[in-house]
Amino acid sequence: MLTQRKEYGPAAKIFAQGDPATSVMYLMEGVVRLSVLSHAGKEAVVAVLEGALKPADALLELMSRDARPEL
Repeated sequence: MLTQRKEYGPAAKIFAQGDPATSVMYLMEGVVRLSVLSHAGKEAVVAVLEGALKPADALLELMSRDARPEL
């Protein structure tokens, strides 16, 4: 499993509508606006997310997903 921390500036595009989903992202701090574009090119905001996740929280979440019961 590979993890890396990335920082984005204000108004940076992190993921574009129609891009293939190739990773899982955790918002550790800051605010992200989720929006979609109509066929006419108008933007509609779907959600605004605020991050308050600590690195240890993200690690524990990833570890719990990787846990497999022993047979």
